[in-house]
Amino acid sequence: MTEIARNRSLGLDLARTIAIVAVVWVHTTGIQAGAFGVQLFFLISGYLLADYQKHYSSSEFLLNRFLRLFPLAIGMTLAFNFRFDSSLEFVTSLLLLNGFFTAITSFPGGWSISSEWIYSWFNLFLVRLKMKTKLALISFLIVLGLLMDLRNYLQPNAWAFSNLSIYLLVFFSYFLIGNILKTRNQHLKVGIARSRTFLLMALVPLFTINFQLPQIFYVLLLTTVFISCLEQEIYNERLIKAIHFLGKRTYGTFCGHFIVLIGIQNIDPNNQIHNYLSSFAEVVTFLIVLAGGLILGTFSYKFIERPIIHKSHYYISNRRLNKL
Repeated sequence: MTEIARNRSLGLDLARTIAIVAVVWVHTTGIQAGAFGVQLFFLISGYLLADYQKHYSSSEFLLNRFLRLFPLAIGMTLAFNFRFDSSLEFVTSLLLLNGFFTAITSFPGGWSISSEWIYSWFNLFLVRLKMKTKLALISFLIVLGLLMDLRNYLQPNAWAFSNLSIYLLVFFSYFLIGNILKTRNQHLKVGIARSRTFLLMALVPLFTINFQLPQIFYVLLLTTVFISCLEQEIYNERLIKAIHFLGKRTYGTFCGHFIVLIGIQNIDPNNQIHNYLSSFAEVVTFLIVLAGGLILGTFSYKFIERPIIHKSHYYISNRRLNKL
């Protein structure tokens, strides 16, 4: 096995790869059933951050998260400054607080990055809860989400209920499920999670059904997808390298694909190229945006993210030595 494969989790990078492909897919094709990529990223974050106290103090953890999230977020805020109608929108985006204000404008994808930052603070308290409390909490949120979905179905114009349902389930539940999976990982290694066939069966409806499904459907299905990714065994070295390559660059690719997509829209505002390509337009756009986003993501990883991560680890190590 290659050196990179030993140093990184193949399952987590596989989940990241599926998530970023899903995000680009929904933004280029408009098929809303593919809009599960961000939620899958939330599951991954909840899983990764569940045992931060083994590696960092609370202050070190928040510093690490700040340096991980804010550099690209600040860049996106400045790049898309023209979208903001007020100083409040600019400031909330700059501070990654726009997740609290779903009705105001942010930079593309800002609400999801903001959710990651806000959850980082919640995680300080979540890791101290007992498993029974976590299970009770996620059960409550799922039941509440079902009630909200039912209310939305009966009264589609109930805007407040719709936002509450999305906020509770998308913003918090996926993180919490990831946390629970990490804590109880040994109890979740069931045979069905090892089946590539079952993984494909779960992905097909997520990528192809063009209507809004109840949130509980996504919760259960994405949990299955994530567990399946963690349990996959891949032996092809080239495929392993490709998965790790994409997995390391997902944050930059996530931000970069918005730049490419909006650039394409500005170049072809009347959809002339889109109409010329006819039925192949969405697939071609998807491939161009994914490739362009990956190029920007590679640049971001090499020259922004990786150097900052190294400096963060260096600073934390020196800080610990100075305390001795």
